[in-house]
Amino acid sequence: MVTSTLESLPAKIRACRQIMLVKSHGRIGVSCEDSPSPAGGALVTALCENSIAHRAGLNVGDRIVTVNGRLIQGHAEAIEEIDAAPDRVALVLERPTRRVKLDKARGRIGVTLSNVGCGVQVCALEEGSLALQAGLFVGDTIVSINGALATAHEEAVAMIDASRVVEFAVVACTRQLVLPKGAVGTLVGVTVADRLDGGAGVVVIGLQPGGTAIRHLQLGDTLLACDGVLVSTHREAIERIDDARGRLTLVVGERCADLSQVLRSVDQSTSVGEAAVEAPGCEPVFTRHAPLHERSANAF
Repeated sequence: MVTSTLESLPAKIRACRQIMLVKSHGRIGVSCEDSPSPAGGALVTALCENSIAHRAGLNVGDRIVTVNGRLIQGHAEAIEEIDAAPDRVALVLERPTRRVKLDKARGRIGVTLSNVGCGVQVCALEEGSLALQAGLFVGDTIVSINGALATAHEEAVAMIDASRVVEFAVVACTRQLVLPKGAVGTLVGVTVADRLDGGAGVVVIGLQPGGTAIRHLQLGDTLLACDGVLVSTHREAIERIDDARGRLTLVVGERCADLSQVLRSVDQSTSVGEAAVEAPGCEPVFTRHAPLHERSANAF
């Protein structure tokens, strides 16, 4: 048996949500299957309405990585540990999710979706839509809709169309960031690179001292959207950041788990400043952190 305390788990898991279930309070009411993630775990596929798990905030689409301190490789181990627990069951999830409930009687859902590895991704939001008012962001990942796994955007659209009231379970790792841009001397000061897995968003691999980004971003952050537009390459991100006037709105997602591999894979990247231009032969990213007195006057 492999056991672990929360403190000994990887940092990505330690930062995520713990849920405590008490079996004596009623039925647990959870079904799961093996997670498709290489790291293993159990994927929640169904919840009984008003069950202990549902009331505690577990959602369809959540990935259980430990049960009572034991690292879980698949659903069989998860069920075994839950059944063996005398009363209390402590679950650690790979990443937290939140519920968003929308009633079509109050307006349009107003969301455009695309396929993503696990769930569907929000790639556009209509102005004034219910989804926008409820706090959804472009770049958010929806893992389930009305208690059913969202595995493809066609199925997701059909599930949304079939119900007047729609409840999403959304990965709760995104945040919106607004940076001033356009004033004399204002510099964003961020270097980005493409993701290795081909997913939406770009990875922050450099931050310039004195720029506005360094106060709000960290190396390894994933920028999912710029000014309401999903970005998939560093070129798209640079263009959007350069085109922003007055202010720049970013949607920031989960931290990149393989930042060192991203850095190793990058041949060249562009540091985004007020007048940054992408061109062949741009400064290699590995010289990006040279001391300030060694940088040329037009760097960044």
